[in-house]
Amino acid sequence: MTTDSAGSDRIAEAYREKLEHFETGSGLPVKGVYGPDDVEGLSYERDLNDPGAYPYTRGIYPDMYRGRLWSRRQLCGFGSPSATNQRIKYLIGQGESAVNIAFDVPTNSGVDSDHPLARGDVGLQGMPVSILPDMEEALADIPLDKVSVNLSTIGATMIMAFYLVAARRRGFDFRQLRGTVLNDTLGDPFCGYKRSFVPTDLALKLAIDCVEYCVREVPKWNPLSVDGYNIRENGVTAPQEIAFTFALGMAYLREGLDRGLDIEELAPRITFTASVEMDFFEEVAKLRAARRLWARIIHDEFGGRTQKALQYKFHVHTAGSSLTRQQPLNNLIRVTIEAMAGVLGGTQSLHTCSYDENMGLPTEESVELAVRTQQIIAFESRVCNVADPLAGSYFVEHLTDTMEGEIRKILGEIEDLGGMVQALETGWADAVIDGEVVKVQRQIESGERPVVGVNRDRTERDDEQTVRIHEVPPAMVEGHIRRLGEYKQQRDGPALEAALAKLRADAEGRSINLFPAAMAAIELGATLGELNGNVRLGFGYSYDDLSGDAAA
Repeated sequence: MTTDSAGSDRIAEAYREKLEHFETGSGLPVKGVYGPDDVEGLSYERDLNDPGAYPYTRGIYPDMYRGRLWSRRQLCGFGSPSATNQRIKYLIGQGESAVNIAFDVPTNSGVDSDHPLARGDVGLQGMPVSILPDMEEALADIPLDKVSVNLSTIGATMIMAFYLVAARRRGFDFRQLRGTVLNDTLGDPFCGYKRSFVPTDLALKLAIDCVEYCVREVPKWNPLSVDGYNIRENGVTAPQEIAFTFALGMAYLREGLDRGLDIEELAPRITFTASVEMDFFEEVAKLRAARRLWARIIHDEFGGRTQKALQYKFHVHTAGSSLTRQQPLNNLIRVTIEAMAGVLGGTQSLHTCSYDENMGLPTEESVELAVRTQQIIAFESRVCNVADPLAGSYFVEHLTDTMEGEIRKILGEIEDLGGMVQALETGWADAVIDGEVVKVQRQIESGERPVVGVNRDRTERDDEQTVRIHEVPPAMVEGHIRRLGEYKQQRDGPALEAALAKLRADAEGRSINLFPAAMAAIELGATLGELNGNVRLGFGYSYDDLSGDAAA
């Protein structure tokens, strides 16, 4: 019997394989073994404590998932409100336990689907919403008093006003509603746009108006979730992700306190969205460190004392940036590892990416597998039996402490600049992101950062492999835009103009919460673009990005 020489060489090489680089995904050095000396400075009560006890390193609840599992909250939205509603119902049928609605680029930019800026983007990366019937159609038959709903919009705070009006029209009491709206208007530039469609002063105004209104009227709702996922997708490291989100969170806290809100009512209403990438232990340590550091920031710098104010609550989104077009089924493994890290890090809710998500909208088959991934972790892996099962590992505790130190260092740099607003306006944040992106890309191209199926373990079949992707029919988008035009023609013009004038005047006053006037205008048929345009005019800006200078 003869053996192929090349085959012999390959198997011999594979048999002797070893890793070449020993550091975390963020570039932190890693030793071969850890022991008691590596956690010598840690105090159990001061730095860890039991789950449910300050500083919450080990989790915000004493029994964690023994008491209640995390919410299975798959991001969903495409094509039209009707198509999105059908997908939401499908996901609920597959075992999703909460609703998570994504909006398209025009909606997140605050313009209507028939605006010139929206051309080519309607319904592609999320659901389009321009008018109240859009929101009503998306929520049709969804029991809003029983299910938690996440509105995944960054720059379009007024989407929350549409949601509230739609819920009220169906007879729901605002006090029954549970859910979250991202509302991270300062984080808008991190969504891939490289600039915000909402000027900074207006962004803060709208974000805190939403928080203030919900504190008073919608007590079970989280009106602001600082979005670390989009920041991380830009290419930053794990400690940079948390430092950036905390700097944003502190900017919102300060604005809310200046508005007259109390830290004990304000801090519990701010949550976070975290990305989780492929370095399993670093991501677990990141989440544990973030929980501890946020508790200390609220306690030491803002004077918070209640348990709810001190708790770092977060949603995990597995990393879209880790998904590869090559050998796409490998993405199932990547998502599973990342989801497990999120669970062992103590997340309150979780979105697991679909394996085809970096090529197009997930198909029903792929999104079902994403839900099943969470269910298998929850019901078969047994990792939910105990709170914070990785606690006490010399490596995990050392890495958690190191991560907190790295986050503090970066946060200190941002604070020295004057805060996150200044870090954005001076270009400092962009420079940090661009530097990391270039570094990671070079590591992938050189093979220093292995990616299976991309820079190693390629096969002859890879270039021929095809994946069925979900596409949005053009007729669906055309029908959506046509309905918008027909709706505009049927409105009571004078009544609507009076309502928009009231909204514009309230915006000019700066100190008036804009939500009551916005909701009144929505009832009279105002579109998302009209709401945002009139608010911009009230603040002295142009109506939109195509209309030139503001009216005198």
